[in-house]
Amino acid sequence: MSVVFNREIACYFLAPKLCIATMKLIKLLDSTVGQKVVAGATGLALVGFLLVHMGGNLQIFAGSDALNQYAVLLKSSAAVLWTARLGLLSLIVLHIAMTVRQSVRNRSQRDRRYAKTTYRRTTRASRSMMMTGLLVLAFVIFHLLHFTGGLILPDAYKQTDAEGRHDVYAMVVAGFSNPFIVMVYVVGMLGLSVHLKHAISSALQTLGLAKEGHQSSLRKASPVLAAVIIAGFLAVPLSVVTGLVAVDEVTAGEASSAIEAPGGDSASPDELSVTVAEQTLKDDRR
Repeated sequence: MSVVFNREIACYFLAPKLCIATMKLIKLLDSTVGQKVVAGATGLALVGFLLVHMGGNLQIFAGSDALNQYAVLLKSSAAVLWTARLGLLSLIVLHIAMTVRQSVRNRSQRDRRYAKTTYRRTTRASRSMMMTGLLVLAFVIFHLLHFTGGLILPDAYKQTDAEGRHDVYAMVVAGFSNPFIVMVYVVGMLGLSVHLKHAISSALQTLGLAKEGHQSSLRKASPVLAAVIIAGFLAVPLSVVTGLVAVDEVTAGEASSAIEAPGGDSASPDELSVTVAEQTLKDDRR
């Protein structure tokens, strides 16, 4: 106790403003209102990330070059990339921590149990937030192992296009050509849809951006926004399954490391260029 007390005194003397701000932040995060505000704010920030991420994914419909160049742009600055990744990770950790603490606090405040539980003015989506949240977390881990880490279908992850770029387009097509992976993404998106349907409207209400009841246009638009996000993410795997998006045979041929030479042997593009130059020189001498 004395050690903690001495640390607090030292904190006030060494950095009083920082110390006071830190103590206020701790009190805020320990309060019910503070936890709801942080959970709502981080939740809306994650929704914003989903919209940006969805827009990036839809580059696949512009063709392999557009998607692969977009991937190059994302990785063009390691500092920016890792800052964004760490920021996103912080949002996820804060969101999970605050929602779990709220759930634990709500359970601990129930000083008696009822023979029959009656839900009033709540929806099935609101009562299953913890379950759908765990499902979404499991899906995010799978998604990172698949497309970011390359631990699932590693051969598809290692592909490069004709310009030597990471062939994200071919990787996505190869991944969603696997029925199991498509099933995982569909189940993950269904869980996310249920989670978002309640989460968006709840966050808007917590932050005072939407009125209680069903009169607020923002709250009415929440399910629509959730549906748009899910449709955007599912558009990619379903397009691969239906054949709307596929690896172009010409691109695949260019990306291969061999081109047929005049003699019928396999030659690289550089070797083929030398062969053509030599043939041109012979023609000039004639």
